Parts: sequence; C-alpha cells; structure tokens
Amino acid sequence: MGFKLYTLGFIKRILYYGTEHTSDVDEQEKIKVVNFIIAPSLPILLSLIILNTVHARYLLAGTNMIVFVVGVLTILINPFRKYDTLKLVLNMILSITCTVQAICYHNGSEYFNIQNLVVVMIFFNEREFLIPSITTSVIGFVFGKYWVYTHPAIVQQMSAGRVAFNMTWFLGMMVFGLLYFKRNQRRIKMSLKEKNQQLSAANNTKEKIFTIVAHDLRSPIAQLKGGLDLVNKQYVSPEEFKNMSGVFYKQIDELQANLDTLLNWSQSQLGGITTKPVICSIKVLAEEAVSLIQQMANEKEINIACQLAPLMIYADPDQIRLVIRNLISNAVKFSKRRKNIYLLSSLENGLAYITIQDEGVGIEENTLAKLFTNEPIISSRGTEKEKGTGLGLKLCKEFIHINKGTIDVQSEIGKGTRFSISLPLAQ
Repeated sequence: MGFKLYTLGFIKRILYYGTEHTSDVDEQEKIKVVNFIIAPSLPILLSLIILNTVHARYLLAGTNMIVFVVGVLTILINPFRKYDTLKLVLNMILSITCTVQAICYHNGSEYFNIQNLVVVMIFFNEREFLIPSITTSVIGFVFGKYWVYTHPAIVQQMSAGRVAFNMTWFLGMMVFGLLYFKRNQRRIKMSLKEKNQQLSAANNTKEKIFTIVAHDLRSPIAQLKGGLDLVNKQYVSPEEFKNMSGVFYKQIDELQANLDTLLNWSQSQLGGITTKPVICSIKVLAEEAVSLIQQMANEKEINIACQLAPLMIYADPDQIRLVIRNLISNAVKFSKRRKNIYLLSSLENGLAYITIQDEGVGIEENTLAKLFTNEPIISSRGTEKEKGTGLGLKLCKEFIHINKGTIDVQSEIGKGTRFSISLPLAQ
C-alpha cells in the first residue's frame, strides 16, 4: 500500500511539475498536458535504448537517447517562457531525429512528428515560434513518409511488430493527451462559468448596497433631521418630543445595526477581514450579544432564555459575537410579541454547538434554500415592519467559515426557525 501511494505521488509530481511557477490557470493546464504526453514516453525510451544497444543497433539507440534528452529538457523548461527559443530548437531536433529514424529503420517514427506538432500547438502562442515549429514537424512527417513508401531502409528494416508497437505508442499518447487536454479545458470552462456567476452575484450585491445606502439609511436620517428641526424651531412641546424620542431611539438603533452590517460586509468583500482566534467562552460571548439586543427584545416583550454551558472555543470573539448578535436580532425581528427565543449549547463530536431557536413566523422553503448562497439579496421586513439589509446572514456564513465552523438552519412556517453553529473547541 505504501509503495503504491509513493508511486502515485511520484507520478503526480512529474505530471504537475512546473505548475507552481505560474498563477495562470490556462498556462498550468498547458504544462500538465505537455507533461502528460511526454512523461510516459521516457521509461519506454530508456527501455528501447538498452534493447537497441544490446542488439548492436547503436544509431537507433543514439537517436533514442537524443529523443529522451529532448523530452527531459522539454519537461524541465516547459514552465518558463524565457526559454521559448530553446524549446523551438529542441522541437526542431526532435522532428529531425524522428525523421532520421523513419528513413534509416522504417520503424514508424515519422508519425511522432504529428505528436510533436500537437505539443507545439500547445506550447507556443507567438507566430515567430509557432511557424518554424509547425513547418519543421510537417516537413519531417511528409518527407519521412514519402521516403518510407519510395525507398528501402538505409540501415535496417524493423520488424512489423516493432512498427506496430511504435504506432500503438504514438496513438496511445495522442489519444490520452488530447483527452486529458479536453478534460482540462472542460474544467476551465466550468471554473470560468462559476467565476462569472460569482461576479454576477457580486454585482447584484453592490447594487443592493447602493440601494440600502440610498433608501434604507437615507430615510431614517432624513426623518431624524426633520424631527430635530421641529424641536429646534419649537414647533413641538417637550411632551410631544418625549413621545417622539422613543421612535428616534428605535430608528437610531436600526441605523447603527445596518451600518455595522454594511461596513463588515464591505470589508469582507474587499478581502480585509482577518480572523484573530483566541480561547474564549461561548457563554460569555452569547450573553454579551444578548445585552446588545435586550432593548430591542424588551420593546416587543420577547423573552430571551439563555441555557448555555461554559464551553471554551478557539475563535475570533468579535466575529462570533457579531454572528450571534445578528442571529438573535433576526429572531427578534421575525417574532411576534410575547414570544420566546432560546439560546442552547452542546458538545458533540469534539465541537461546540450553539443554537438560536425562536417561535417566529418561520422561513419559506424556497427562501431557506437561498439563505447562504450567492443568490440576490432579499431583505424581508419584520413582524412590526423592522428593516434590515439582507446582508446579515451572508456575513454570518463568512465569519463562521473563516473560524473553521459550520452554520445550519431549519425552519417551519408558523412555528419558528432554528440556527445551529458549530465551532472548534479550545485545545
């Protein structure tokens, strides 16, 4: 078993050799295809060199050695664009060598010019390298094939078995190489499609953010400004202002929560979020999050029951606190008055779990399937028309993910929603 794994690892290292020298996915695939075509031929060439030497076919052994050296050098310099001139020279040497073998031995080597042509087409993009390489390979094949048909072998006519072996070898490398190339192209196409979908989702997110900034943030600010203008101009009495202050407080609270979410989301999209994990108590983090939401819950007469064990986790406390706060805030938002929200914790399979369960309106099945995806953001109003950005759950997923945790949701219309988070325990 160990020998098999070692062998597979060795083969993989050869096939992937050079891919680390470029970040261009297309170039990496080209390198792998060329390695895939050439590398399997090298042990066969070594065997032929030994066999031809034993049978005193020194010219054939020498030309096989040239092909072997060219193959090794090709793999070694394949990843480096600065060696394109050397690649061109090696390609021309290979074409000439295969043609010489075909003329001297009639062993089917002229067909390797076609394999060489395929490698050239993958190798080069620039015309100054592509044209000479293609020309050499085509002339080598045509001349070698013409000679085989019209002249006897100069040195020795190889057996039909040897010709059949060379033809099978050539066709096998061509078929497997092209299939491998096609598979990689299909994989690149799928990757590009996925990236296009991500870009489309990112554009939708940006549009949503601008909408939030233009409306959901601008409107409460305008209302606050209008109310304060009335106070400054003494158009309202102190008693009336006292009644208005509760509305102002609620608007400011919503505004601050939305701003926090927007800023954190924007930072995550710019790649600026870094996690700073430390050993911390999940119970303490949850209680701190509850204290920030308590006023909002009190206004709807909602009871938040904490049934938490003092489990110690290894995570970024600020990010986990924000996640728990977002989930509790959502639970309050989508719960009717005088309902309960439960915070539970448990230890399973070496992971710490915290669950936020409400008795709210629940989430529809089609919306549930899109909560943590790149689908366009849809923000729903709460049971008392509370506003949100629609970014909170996406942010929760990102924070949990970078803290090596998972987040799961279950919901039933009219009965409530249950969010479950797993996080690594402190060692």
